[in-house]
Amino acid sequence: ILAHAVPAIGYGSLYFLGVFAVFDSRIEEESRSLGATSRQTFFHVVLPLLRRPLADAFALGFLVSWSQVPLTLLVGGGPVRTLPIEVFSLVQSGQDRLAATGALLLLAPAIAALAATRLAASRTEVMAV
Repeated sequence: ILAHAVPAIGYGSLYFLGVFAVFDSRIEEESRSLGATSRQTFFHVVLPLLRRPLADAFALGFLVSWSQVPLTLLVGGGPVRTLPIEVFSLVQSGQDRLAATGALLLLAPAIAALAATRLAASRTEVMAV
């Protein structure tokens, strides 16, 4: 799991660099000027604004980890047969129908992650720039 977390965290960090580049810190200052503690500001102001970017970063990290065939081969040492590795070997052996079926199965988590991100986005207000 740690081997898959390293590249996923890298992509998530790059994503959040862009998020925090457009984050308006005056919102936090206004919250503090209205008497909120730093804990209240974080949980009631900052965290709700970051709900969608957090969901996006999680989905991106999951998809990056899901597609890491070489990393799984390197860490697993061969006996680990994940679905991406199996699809890769099916393509190499010329079993196109089974490879296509496996590829469709690989799309299921991507579609679920996209749907979850869209659902989270519909429940969250857009951050003002």
